[in-house]
Formats: sequence, structure tokens, C-alpha cells
Amino acid sequence: MLEKRVGVVSSYDAEIREALVRIERGALHEGDRVLIAGHGHELVEPVRSLEENQAEVLDAHRGETVGFLVDYPVEKDDDVYLLDSAMAPRRKGALPAKSPWAFP
Repeated sequence: MLEKRVGVVSSYDAEIREALVRIERGALHEGDRVLIAGHGHELVEPVRSLEENQAEVLDAHRGETVGFLVDYPVEKDDDVYLLDSAMAPRRKGALPAKSPWAFP
């Protein structure tokens, strides 16, 4: 699985399960999959939606801090890696019909 580090968890709200991530390089988009690693754990999480300053956004770039919901707890200073988008489709209908990943 190919991955590249895009940022770091700056805080985590356990009550609503939201990770705030500071983007340090590249970009993060709604629909991406990320690997969050550190403090003895590695978790693969889908980026279902992104929020910046309590407003929904479609992507985040270097220098921005965005929040997204996670299924499992993460910790401050965990590294965030963008998983290779070729591993799975981003959205239903996003791939050509002849793709092995195509949806019926």
C-alpha cells in the first residue's frame, strides 16, 4: 500500500470522535483514505467530510487545520498518511464502467 505523510493530529475530541489535523504537505480531500499512526497504533480511516472553522470544505492544503470524524480514538501528534487513491475508489461512480472497482 503506497502512502505519503500529509500531516499530524493536533487534537482529538473523544466526545464527538473528531480529529483535528494540521496539513503539513500536499492536500487532503473528502473521500480520501488515511492511515493514522503513532503511540502504538495504526488505523485506516475514511475521510467522509472535512470541516474548517466549523464550515464544511471539500479539501485542505498545506498550512490548514481541518477536522474529520474518525471511528477509533487517535492521539495528539499521531502522523497522518494519505493512502494511495489507486487502492480503492473515492466515490461511487467515480471510475469507468469497465473498472474492476465499478459499482453495479
